[in-house]
Amino acid sequence: MKYFVIISTLLLCFSVSARTESTFITDGVKTEIKKIGECFYLLTAGKEKQQFKCIDDNLESDVIIQDFNFDGYKDIAITNSLGMVNNIFYVFLYDHVNAAFKELKIADSKTPTSACGDLYNLVVQLDSLSLVSSCRSGPVWYYDTYRYNAQDELWLYKTTEYQIQNSEVDTFPL
Repeated sequence: MKYFVIISTLLLCFSVSARTESTFITDGVKTEIKKIGECFYLLTAGKEKQQFKCIDDNLESDVIIQDFNFDGYKDIAITNSLGMVNNIFYVFLYDHVNAAFKELKIADSKTPTSACGDLYNLVVQLDSLSLVSSCRSGPVWYYDTYRYNAQDELWLYKTTEYQIQNSEVDTFPL
């Protein structure tokens, strides 16, 4: 029984170790993100609490504050671990005209389709002003590169497949 309590306590500590709260300043206004239950909320002074995303509480989640659309304003990403290597990203872009956050949507396009389907393991590439989403399925890594058009819509720019030929390969360059 003693070991059960110790192990349970350790598991509980590790399961909540991800950064699920964040505070930052946008347009001179203090903004907080808090996880309450399974949902993430945006708390801004003088405004109502805004619900962002509800995710499976048993999976590891995180909050990332970064500029995802290259406009100079901080945006919010909520990540959720889906297995050993794939982390899905839910990105909320700051609209400085309306002083609000809106979920990032990929422009409606019939072709081509992305290899990953959603945004996974998202990396911001400042040199090319693009976002790279990568996911793994079995022995294959897929990379989807997205860019914004003149209307600030996110479009799939290119997709790449990297097949692991040798089991000793342990790094996967973007």
